[in-house]
Amino acid sequence: MSKLTYFCPRCWLEVDARATACPRCEFDLQAYEQLPFEDKLILALGNPIEDSRIVATQSLAKLKSRAAVPAFAKLIETESSFYVLREVIHALTVIDHPQTRALLARLSAHESILVRQCAQAALSQHDNGF
Repeated sequence: MSKLTYFCPRCWLEVDARATACPRCEFDLQAYEQLPFEDKLILALGNPIEDSRIVATQSLAKLKSRAAVPAFAKLIETESSFYVLREVIHALTVIDHPQTRALLARLSAHESILVRQCAQAALSQHDNGF
């Protein structure tokens, strides 16, 4: 049987299964279990595994999570994966939030032509009332 590996959901440091707090960032690992699902998904946007960030973004879009928009704004600054950013763009098109247009405009000036094109199309839809 393989041994499970545990990670801090804030900084993603590998931690002992019995740890109550992360030794790096001091995140309360016991309190994590009590967090609402939406908050856990927002934390997962920082996961070092691209597929995990994609799934978290897709799930937040399905929830139409307004609470995720500030986290998306931070993610836009650091994310290099087109696939993650494409999902963020999609999420922004379905989440009604005052910051949506500004974030799509920021993405429409992204260095990646693929990101720019997706964001410009989404921005056009946004400006035409979706």
